[in-house]
Amino acid sequence: MKAFVLSILASLVFLSFIGMLFPSERRERRRPEHFNPPPPVITNCPEDNPVIDSDDPNEKYRYVDLSFPPADFKNRSYGQYRFSYGKKIELNLNNGELEYDFGTKLSRGWFFLKDLLYTDVTGDGVADALIWLNHVECGVSCDGGRALFFIYTARNGEWKEIWRYETGSMADGCGLKSLTVLNKQLVLQMFGRCAQPETFGSYAERFVASYTTISQFRFNGSRFVKRETDFVSVPAKNVKNFESEIHILE
Repeated sequence: MKAFVLSILASLVFLSFIGMLFPSERRERRRPEHFNPPPPVITNCPEDNPVIDSDDPNEKYRYVDLSFPPADFKNRSYGQYRFSYGKKIELNLNNGELEYDFGTKLSRGWFFLKDLLYTDVTGDGVADALIWLNHVECGVSCDGGRALFFIYTARNGEWKEIWRYETGSMADGCGLKSLTVLNKQLVLQMFGRCAQPETFGSYAERFVASYTTISQFRFNGSRFVKRETDFVSVPAKNVKNFESEIHILE
């Protein structure tokens, strides 16, 4: 009986291992059922609510000053979005999400609000809104997601967009590694060689990057302008399921 039980356990472990190495196509094509929802915006100042998650360095940037113009970034139109194959849609989020399915190959997916942070990126001493959307496109398989960034600044009682930028995908090249905010500058790191954010096929193998692209943007008083781009050779790395980050340095 003991030998029988041990053989059953060994079989279960082996099947689990095979399942991890070779996931079914159906599972890869499905939308994740438990993706992280956008964090709540707490409408008071950190000083009024001292309970801050010390394990998350960006937690304090999720508070919004009540003097700011009212805005619901989870339920908002972000204007027109143009796909690489020419299709256009209105990027209107409802409860932080937008799903689409055009009924053709490589034409279904979704956008969702990944994060929303309030910090001074223009150097005027007043916090701006930094919005991070994820955009996942699926066909036979999904592309691992692209990062779509927006920066809004509060002017004359309204939120005005001053920066919009989309990276490539984790699967095909130029997926987001990190975004760093520091003193009117943005430093964007992407996997692969990315002269432009829409660069595709920068990987020799799907999801495997052997370069990092570092682009620097600086605020010129009205918008962010790219100043320089560097390409750094790195050991080949599988970036599937990589957790991208935003760093805010003060």
